Amino acid sequence: MQKAIHMSQEAGEDLIKGIQSGNSKAFVRLYDDYFFSITYYTNGITGNWFEAENIAADTFEKVWLMRANFARFPDLMAFIYVTCRNSAYNYLRTTHHKNKKELFAGDLPMLSLEDLAADELDEETERAIVEVELLRKLHAEISLLTPKRRQILELYIQGLDMAQIAAEMGLSEEAVRNAKFKALKRLQKKLKDHPILLLVI
Repeated sequence: MQKAIHMSQEAGEDLIKGIQSGNSKAFVRLYDDYFFSITYYTNGITGNWFEAENIAADTFEKVWLMRANFARFPDLMAFIYVTCRNSAYNYLRTTHHKNKKELFAGDLPMLSLEDLAADELDEETERAIVEVELLRKLHAEISLLTPKRRQILELYIQGLDMAQIAAEMGLSEEAVRNAKFKALKRLQKKLKDHPILLLVI
């Protein structure tokens, strides 16, 4: 299970110790590092970026309230993923979304903190944790772009098309396309070891 987490063991341990002790700076670091990737993953289930953000925010609130229960960083990340996943499927059920994902929602394993501590993670959970970590790397690089290019990519990832982004930012569509192209060229260089991440955008 630990091999699925790309953050170094030392960094993960320091972060979890800080969160356990109630260090708000450690929690803010976790939130800043992972909120985008967790939201993106959750949006893949809900198909609603706004709802995905709400689910991610609620999940991080639960992490803070339950911070004393997490002994290891992998346990914390598994809890975040499972909680978001379950909440996303509950959203589909309560809003009567009749699609393939909802049909399988009832078959998803429900994990407790005891299960996480015992490394009883299903293969889907482990794959998702790897995906979330890779998305974190993508977001870290996006955050280093110029404000305009960063905003364009973030809006595009949220599902807006070129015309909508142009209207949102008060730019021409040509300016949006050019800025996106330059942003992607930079990301291509920075993420040459993880080219699959560029498929997200």
